[in-house]
Amino acid sequence: MTILQEELDTIEIHVGDIIIQRSTGFIGLLMERFLNYPPGYISVNRVGDLWFWRVVWLKNIDRNQNDMMTTFLNPILEEEGLKMSIFIGNVEHYSNGTFVAMDDEL
Repeated sequence: MTILQEELDTIEIHVGDIIIQRSTGFIGLLMERFLNYPPGYISVNRVGDLWFWRVVWLKNIDRNQNDMMTTFLNPILEEEGLKMSIFIGNVEHYSNGTFVAMDDEL
């Protein structure tokens, strides 16, 4: 196992987590994790079992109001690609577990 893969394995993402694409200010809510690409979408050379996330994107109106949805803001994201984006800092990740822990302290 490579060091990069070990780092990616430490990133845990769950339903209800929030992701933010910093360059555009779009906010995504992770809705569903599923195996293999869904029917109705084009899949290129299925290599095996791949995990995907269904994401609902919301616009942060405080930034770049003229931005249109870019290719990155697909409602379906591959899990390893999402983890890589989080690792390199293109996407911020906020776990829903963080919010549960905060509620417990009240």
